[in-house]
Amino acid sequence: MKQIAIIPLLLLYTLALRAHTPQISSIALIQSKENKWNLVISASLSAFQYEWMNSYPTQKMDSISADLFQAMIVRHLKKKIAIHVNGQLGTLQNGKVILGHQTDINFDVSGMPVQLHSLELQQSGFATLRDHYCILKVITKDNDSKNFILQHGNNFSISLGINGKVFSEKSPKKSYHWLLLSFIAIGLLFVSTIAHKYPILAR
Repeated sequence: MKQIAIIPLLLLYTLALRAHTPQISSIALIQSKENKWNLVISASLSAFQYEWMNSYPTQKMDSISADLFQAMIVRHLKKKIAIHVNGQLGTLQNGKVILGHQTDINFDVSGMPVQLHSLELQQSGFATLRDHYCILKVITKDNDSKNFILQHGNNFSISLGINGKVFSEKSPKKSYHWLLLSFIAIGLLFVSTIAHKYPILAR
């Protein structure tokens, strides 16, 4: 009973830290009412900075402008994210960065079908960070998925099957420490944040 009582507190604590810790990020694949698709990545600014320093050690951050840093973030994520839906390759286009303690990147996704039947997604944009966890959520015009965890243990990749309106992992990992379940709450706040920041995507 004590463990159950502690979990809500951990959830609130996790949500408060999301904008500041490099260990947590979120990724959402979103379909608008007009059948357009967007991919939104959200993480702390420090997560992007540490990933930059690990991936590009010869490039000094203090020697580049904010505009160049944003362009490099977009280019880095385009190389590190792969989406296959119904066997088709989705392509990330454009890339709008909103810098802050919580930094968001919004991509348009082309080559996407109207209806999802299967989804394979990899997001290794923070793979150099130790103990990093990424929360995935899929939001279609008809329904939302539950939250899925991408981490080093599954190579930051996942394969989902869609049966009707139910998203399920084809090869789920069976053992997550119960404390990691607190990260699932991130997705709930993340979706709410997206709805306010990107009203054009609102269902």
